[in-house]
This record gives sequence, C-alpha cells and structure tokens, in this order.
Amino acid sequence: MLLRTKQIIIILAYVLFSFAIAFGVYLLFIKPAPTCFDGKFNQGEEQIDCGGPCPSCEIRTLKGIKILWVKALPTSNANYDLAARIENPNQNYGLRDFSYKFSLYDLNNQLLAERTGISFILPRGERYLLEFKLPVTGTVAKVVLNLDKNIQWERIKDYLPPEANALDKKYEVLKDGTVFSRASATIKNSSRFDYKNVDVLVVAFSGDGEPVAINSTSLSLLAAGQEKYISVPWFFEVFGNVTNIDIEPEVDLYEQAIN
Repeated sequence: MLLRTKQIIIILAYVLFSFAIAFGVYLLFIKPAPTCFDGKFNQGEEQIDCGGPCPSCEIRTLKGIKILWVKALPTSNANYDLAARIENPNQNYGLRDFSYKFSLYDLNNQLLAERTGISFILPRGERYLLEFKLPVTGTVAKVVLNLDKNIQWERIKDYLPPEANALDKKYEVLKDGTVFSRASATIKNSSRFDYKNVDVLVVAFSGDGEPVAINSTSLSLLAAGQEKYISVPWFFEVFGNVTNIDIEPEVDLYEQAIN
C-alpha cells in the first residue's frame, strides 16, 4: 500500500512538473505579448488599449478648435483689421502650428479679399487671431474664418498654463495730432522660467462687448519674475466708444526651452 502511494505521488509530481514546463514554454514562446491593439485590459492601461504604457486615452476623444467670434474692423484708407477668438477645449493636447484664413465677402456673397496666417494654440485655453491692414475694395458684409483641418495634435505632458499676465491695463484717447489713442499695461512673468518671443495681443471693446480695434506688440524676452511696460498706439480714429481693453501675452510653450 505504501509503495502504491509513493508511485501515485511520483506520477503526480511528474505530471505537475511537465505541466509547469509546458506552461512556461507557452508563456515565453507561444502566448502573444500584450499590445496596445489587442482589445484587452491586460497591461496596466487606464482603459482598454489606452493609457499607461499605451497612447493617452484623451487622444481618442479630442475635440476640434471652436471659433467663438470673427470680426472685420475698418481702420483707414479702405483697410480692415481682422480679429477672431478661438478655443481649444482639450485638456492636454494643443497645436504647435496650424493655418487659418480670413475671407471677406460683400452683400452679394462675392469674395472681396483674403488673408492667411499660421499660429499655435495651447491646451484648454482661448486665444485671439489678429491680422492687420488688409486692403479691401468694396463694402464688407460678412467675414468668415476657416481653420485648416490637416492638423497634428501634440500633447504637453503635465501641462500648466503660462504664467504671463497683463497688469494695470489702460486705454487713453489722446488726439494729439499724430496718435489718436493708445493702450498700455505691465506684462508680468510670474513663473520660474524665461519666456522668449512673447506676442502681446490687444483688443479694444465697446460698451456692448463688441471688438472695435486691435493692436499688438512683442517682447523678445520676458525673464522669470520680470515685469515690462508696453504701450501700443492707434494712428487712426477708433470707431466706437472703447470701455474695455483686453491685453493677452501669448507664450508659445511648444517653442520654449522649458519643454
């Protein structure tokens, strides 16, 4: 009886040993390795085939850039300035560069003039698109902004918005014979990083919230903790009563050394 028991134990041990070897061979040489395309939640993903070692889950649900408003603003000598406000609703993805086109039409929907440009937009933010001195022959009845659909979303890891702000914003009507009015502010960099090539965009609004004039300037360097005073003039009469001035420094994080 004892011999019989030993034989059974030996046989079971042999079977288990053989199974262990076979299972090891399966795991090492036969079983497909987990991938980001196998439709399985099997390698620490946040969701099936995304997050963790796989591409971000957010890229599956990216939303397009929203156009909030578009305006054509008469200036002088049959020229128009063009302004738009756009929004990127995505949390961590922005566009390093994208192209856009303003198109101006008359009452008969005939194209009068166009202006193209290239810009960037950071995650979860709004920004202005501004173009200046577009010559137009005819009466502008409509302006349309088209954004290029051939875009490449780019993720900024652990994204935090730039810490550049405009303080003490002011708009003054001068009428000194040369300059009709001007806007001014102090641009402050509250971050620990230097910002290079900062565009400062200026939009003047009337009492009913409509944009009536635009302007811009640039700062080649805004060092960490630095404040810089800026002043931008209008050499023509601004149409409308300006009651609010918005001044936004635009920091292109895609081009900054901190990334």
